[in-house]
Amino acid sequence: MNSSECLSLKFSGYDDKLAVLVKSVLDAVHKLKIDPERFEVLKEQVMRGYKNWNLNSPYEHAMYYVSYRLQDVLWHADEKIQVLIDEVVASAYE
Repeated sequence: MNSSECLSLKFSGYDDKLAVLVKSVLDAVHKLKIDPERFEVLKEQVMRGYKNWNLNSPYEHAMYYVSYRLQDVLWHADEKIQVLIDEVVASAYE
């Protein structure tokens, strides 16, 4: 599975404390509270990064398109921007 499709966690270390670590991490993930204002700030930063993709060098564009064509699941920066815009529009009507 491609790492862009899921969240993967890998735990390693001494066996006697591994269960405690896993439980602690999973509890923290389960209790995670997301601040909507902070989320919006981060979303804007991500969108700005996607839009700035066009400013990359031709070599970086070429390498990106090679990866884009060779991978089963990879979304273009323009597609990601559209999802962010659609999500913003949809959430405005809720």
